[in-house]
Amino acid sequence: MQNRRQEIIGILLLIISLCILASLIGFNPSEEPRISPNVKLTNTMGIVGIYVSYGLIKLGFGYSVIILPLLGFVWGWWLFSHRKLENLYRTSLYLVGAMLLLSISLGQTTIWIYEGNPPHLLYSGFTGWSIANLFHDFLGGIGVAVILMGGWLLLIRGYFSWSFYHPFQTAGKWIQDKWNSFSLERELKKKEKSKQQHTQELISKIEEKEDENFTETLEKKEEISTVEEEKNNLPPNERKISNEINSINDNSIIEEKVEDRISDETENIEVGEMVEEDEVQLDKLKERKASIREYQLPTTELLDSPLNIQDGMSRDELLERANFLTKSLETFGVEGKVVNVHPGPVITLFEVEPAEGVRVNKFVQLSDDLARVMEASRVRVIAPIPGKSSVGIEIPNRNPALVYYKSIVNSEKFASSKSLLTLAIGKSTSGEIETLNLGDMPHLLIAGTTGSGKSVCLNTIVCSILYRAKPDEVRFMIIDPKKVEMTMYRSLEKYFLIRSADFDEPIVTTTENAILALKGL
Repeated sequence: MQNRRQEIIGILLLIISLCILASLIGFNPSEEPRISPNVKLTNTMGIVGIYVSYGLIKLGFGYSVIILPLLGFVWGWWLFSHRKLENLYRTSLYLVGAMLLLSISLGQTTIWIYEGNPPHLLYSGFTGWSIANLFHDFLGGIGVAVILMGGWLLLIRGYFSWSFYHPFQTAGKWIQDKWNSFSLERELKKKEKSKQQHTQELISKIEEKEDENFTETLEKKEEISTVEEEKNNLPPNERKISNEINSINDNSIIEEKVEDRISDETENIEVGEMVEEDEVQLDKLKERKASIREYQLPTTELLDSPLNIQDGMSRDELLERANFLTKSLETFGVEGKVVNVHPGPVITLFEVEPAEGVRVNKFVQLSDDLARVMEASRVRVIAPIPGKSSVGIEIPNRNPALVYYKSIVNSEKFASSKSLLTLAIGKSTSGEIETLNLGDMPHLLIAGTTGSGKSVCLNTIVCSILYRAKPDEVRFMIIDPKKVEMTMYRSLEKYFLIRSADFDEPIVTTTENAILALKGL
């Protein structure tokens, strides 16, 4: 019974809408709504069409009333086809609002053009022109223009998912990125200048040292010539003993052998290159597209773009650092040689091959001493590297690079992952993108000292899930007794946060509510 009534109403709406549409299309401005046998009717709907079109266009809202029969046709078809009408309410309301705004806008335009004496009111209709004239009398032309512009902006922003702020935000971020790039380039130039000054100072010191050595060499040559003369005056047996003593005290041979050994060891070191992975545009993936009124996954434009500035260490600098590490180990009584160097954006990994008989735990005990000698904030020792016989020593770079979250999210590993719980963790010591699947972990515990990045890691985990999952696919239960770290996620209350009838706070902050929340899971 209900379906039959709905179909009948739908058919009636379709017929009425088609008749009104035909009347509006056949509208003739010269035809007046009166019945006279001497007047030839041109409207396709006859005298009824003349009255309908005259009332809607001339007396109503002008040509914008074409929206009404089209909207009625859609309503009739949806009733006839038994579709849900809930989705039409909002669209119909916005279309009627657009009709009113268009009529008033055309009426105000007519007032501006004809200064209150228009020849006709076909575009805006008498009603639209009257409302515009009323606004014009009270607010003036500028006031009406501001009101109409605001109305159109609200109408478009309310119906569509467009953001008027987004272009300004994009322009602001572009300017900020350019400024940051300029600032970093200027900072790098300062560093390069200081390096050159430091190098010049070293060269000056070396030249001074060479001058001193040259003077000492001349003095030694004079002494040697004196000694040689004295030695020639010695008996043959004493002269032979003197030659043997001089050969033992000749340090130049020893120094040459040491330098040859160090250069040979440096040549045998394999220096890897930092991995640079290709980026993909996460926002352009087909599965992330959403139609109007569907939940739209966040875009990567919300994130800071990485600055393309290279300030890594050269091969010579890495070899020099490896050589210095070897000497430092020998200073502490641990023999070994660096066999591989893996540079990364923040940390460089040195693979050290221990000498025969050297215990691995000796390297672990030297972590603090190595940090002091290498002038690093901390040194991490991996003893041994899994699957290898060498020991890994991770030393922070002197000029660590920033690892941007956007570069991880736009990576192939993160974009191609099928799991909704894929986490964009960061980059390894070699620069490779690292992702993890939270679904493979029964529990996850994050620990570390103050300032080591625990909060950043938590925010990265939450944001990684938000970039992949929709509210109907994942939910969060957030417990934050400190009321500091997780308060920013209160805005997710209507989307992702689990609510309970036992407590009224979106983010759990008390022990009692935490117990209730965990019991309810």
